[in-house]
Amino acid sequence: MMIECRSLKPIQRIKTVLSIALAALALLNLYLAVTGTLLNVEKLTVWSRQPAQIFSLADETTVEIEVTIEFAEALPAKTSPEDCYAHQPGNTCLLLPANPYAWLSVFDEVELLQNPAQPAQLDILSLSGLWLPVCGHFLFVLLLGATWRWLAYRSGWGEDRTWFNGAWVATHSAPQRIGFSDTDAKPVTESGGSRKGVTFWCVLFVLIALPTVPAAIAQMATDPLLATLILAGGLGILLLALFTAVGTFSRVIQQDRTGLVDSSFFGIKRVAWSSVAAVDLVNLNREAQQRYDRSHSLKESRPQTLNVYKVTDKQGREILSLSETMAPPRAFHALLARLRGRAERESREMDDLPLRDVSQDDFEAEWIRMTGSSSEPRKSLFHPSHRGTLFGLILMLAPFVLITALLCYKSLWFICVAERAQGRVVEVKRDGLPSLVVEYRPAAGGALQIESDGTEAYGDFKVGDTITVYYDAADPEDARLDLFLELWLGAILMGSLTALVLLTAVLIGRSLTAPMLRL
Repeated sequence: MMIECRSLKPIQRIKTVLSIALAALALLNLYLAVTGTLLNVEKLTVWSRQPAQIFSLADETTVEIEVTIEFAEALPAKTSPEDCYAHQPGNTCLLLPANPYAWLSVFDEVELLQNPAQPAQLDILSLSGLWLPVCGHFLFVLLLGATWRWLAYRSGWGEDRTWFNGAWVATHSAPQRIGFSDTDAKPVTESGGSRKGVTFWCVLFVLIALPTVPAAIAQMATDPLLATLILAGGLGILLLALFTAVGTFSRVIQQDRTGLVDSSFFGIKRVAWSSVAAVDLVNLNREAQQRYDRSHSLKESRPQTLNVYKVTDKQGREILSLSETMAPPRAFHALLARLRGRAERESREMDDLPLRDVSQDDFEAEWIRMTGSSSEPRKSLFHPSHRGTLFGLILMLAPFVLITALLCYKSLWFICVAERAQGRVVEVKRDGLPSLVVEYRPAAGGALQIESDGTEAYGDFKVGDTITVYYDAADPEDARLDLFLELWLGAILMGSLTALVLLTAVLIGRSLTAPMLRL
């Protein structure tokens, strides 16, 4: 009779439900992104603008702003703080709901947007407050699309596949019929030790992920984007633990005269004996052990040897990965014998003869003999086989590079394109780190003021000192002081962070593309 494989209908239903859920979430986020974009365009083009100043950010849920009394009195409905000490005569204070995505600072000169159709509807003009949620929805759509594509075309969930000509193809269309002849060997499963290890790590991951739910709920009111990220991270950890546990406990490997069948709850893989070219014992912790041997301290323990068998075809492509010890041992060694190309008679004899248990010391000695053996050449990160890794690293690095480039462009624009005016220090605030209040007069318009960030480097300035001020001719309030920190501090900090992320990406790329030693 043919090898009996588990039914794939349950996972096919789960796959369908997940695909529909991912598509629905993607459409919802796309709708939110489009509607948010249209609303922002309307705010920037239709809504009227009123100058204002940030008065206080003490409350996380509200922002206290300073506006003219005439504007406040004209509002049909307004919320005012109990106490208001306006900095300018003729001004008063208003309370507005805080936008968690708006980057605001006390005493910032801002513009207040007012809906002409509903005058009571106000919003502070902030590029981050307007566009960060929209960008977040668009990025979430891309992430959901990539997940859906992987689930539909790359995961193999709910599919019965056969390895043919270097790729997995549907079994019903493959010319080779693997697993449909008489079964002549016992099934092989994960050992009890592997299952206990998986159980331990899954329980640990679940304990790590569970606290993310109340944390996300607590952040939902003040910062929905952060709450979504926390919840998505926790859910991802839970799904990873569930996927690993189910895959490990349901995996069964069976063999017959035609080849082997590796089945689990998620799918079925069939491999002909003729497709296998090599079976290599690979220590996954080899590099970590070498680093320990080169430089280790007494406080650290040497990483344990973690051996797996990598089954590859004639082109060196990995077909399957097998644990070092699987149960029952005799059936597993018979399977290894066939994979290494021994005769069927020898394989049958191995099922009847007692086998010596392979100890850890034997594997260590085998690896010592492998020290001088050749290894595969390292493939470039741009190699087609590493395309997914390269795409993931680019996605990780792209936001940091774009923000750094934007900050550098903005500083260069002020230096090379913006108008210049001679400013005068009218106040040196010393309630914290020294900050400068500089008054300048654009070519068209009255006197304006700009306040620097606080830093000890400005402690030597005094009232009356002159500083060049760069300003935008179209918006004179958009200005920068001709001071190195004011122009380049943000770009330097972001550039340093980008360099750190780039270094991390390079190390991750080298780790993922490292060659493996072969027997």
